[in-house]
Amino acid sequence: MGLNSLSPFMKTPSVSIIFFSLHNEHRILIPRIFSLLLLGANEIWDPQLLMVANAFICSVTVALVYKFISHEQEYFHSVLLAISIGFIFAVPFSWTSLLVAFQSQFFLMIIFSILSFWMFSQHEPLSRKWNLGVFYALCAYLSLSSGLLGLPAVIGGIIIVVISSGQSNKREISALVILVALFVLGYAIHINGSGQGDMGAKSLAEFFVSFGKSLAWPYTDRPILAILMFAPFICVLLVMVMRSGIDARKNMFLIILGIFILGQTLAIAYIRGAGGNSPANRYVELLIFGPLINFASLIHLSKIAQKWKLRKYFYWASSTWVLIALMGLGAQAQLVFSNGLVSWHSQNIIAKNNISNYVKTRDKKHLENKPGFQISYPAPDNLIKILDDETLRDVIPFTAEGKEDRLQAGKLRHLTEGLMNVGVWILLLGIALMAGATIMGWLVRDRFP
Repeated sequence: MGLNSLSPFMKTPSVSIIFFSLHNEHRILIPRIFSLLLLGANEIWDPQLLMVANAFICSVTVALVYKFISHEQEYFHSVLLAISIGFIFAVPFSWTSLLVAFQSQFFLMIIFSILSFWMFSQHEPLSRKWNLGVFYALCAYLSLSSGLLGLPAVIGGIIIVVISSGQSNKREISALVILVALFVLGYAIHINGSGQGDMGAKSLAEFFVSFGKSLAWPYTDRPILAILMFAPFICVLLVMVMRSGIDARKNMFLIILGIFILGQTLAIAYIRGAGGNSPANRYVELLIFGPLINFASLIHLSKIAQKWKLRKYFYWASSTWVLIALMGLGAQAQLVFSNGLVSWHSQNIIAKNNISNYVKTRDKKHLENKPGFQISYPAPDNLIKILDDETLRDVIPFTAEGKEDRLQAGKLRHLTEGLMNVGVWILLLGIALMAGATIMGWLVRDRFP
């Protein structure tokens, strides 16, 4: 988290003030604890250390998503899912989340949500592991308020399973009551501290345009493609409700994850949809799940197409969808490397120089009357208060001389630099291991039923 999250920790022992105070409409308890643990281990506030930690969380999340979404899939389909996941998550589509240490709450919210969905979908309601899912859901909410949307996603998943199977039991009904109660409680707390301000959609037109842009990712400039990009998942839900061949209970994780991302796009449009804006880059960390969910849905639909003797028509329809998705992803990847990362790097150099000059001279002209990207902070006055805070002077990287020598004094600095220097090799190693696992799986596919 930002340095303003650390100042209260150094000034007062009050847990409620330190950890539960609002950041906009969010109560970011888990990210604050996460950041403070890293600060305590390193003893110097090192944004690059937190970037490396965020990358680790993201990598673990990717592994979990693959494990969960490929559960009980045929070998060939598992390989297709591995390739799609590798491409979608290897490209830094959401570069601001990856390069800004402040965005750890997104990664923490996503991984806790993923874990909760797995527990809810794979275990008997009200069992010990199902209750562990409730704990993970709470952690997701205390990482980012939108983590609360995991609960209605689970509720929707349970309802679809009940409709698909045509039967329910007392445990499922009790689980629905508990989840609804928890959601109402969390929503009431959220409303009391809501910080929507002027960033939310002002009309239904703005809302639907912004919603369409988020849902259509990677085509954020063509909201009309929203229905097309989510058509496979919608078709899967319809097939399940019609009880036409897809086991909803076995695929409950995919159902919950899909509904969750739909809920996130609705929330982004409502809370941040002023003027029908496209979603900010930091939200892409959530939106990239859209193409993955719909590709996984196509795999399930392929089985239905074969059963209904529609394989030929499905082949052309699915190939068209995959081609359109790849074109959009390719265009977004080109923008990332040609514009996004380059412009972000140049902006950060400007911000670094402005902040360094202020710390050195205490002259407000280096921070005032400048756009947020030139000082890496939305409000100059608040940034000045943070940089002038005596409790933070001993931990920020910049010294009174405007140098960054303090970074080298961090206990984890050598580890951080080492991991960043070999980052490309780690990526290549990961690709090699994935290829090796794929080949090994093909060689032994007939030995293990």
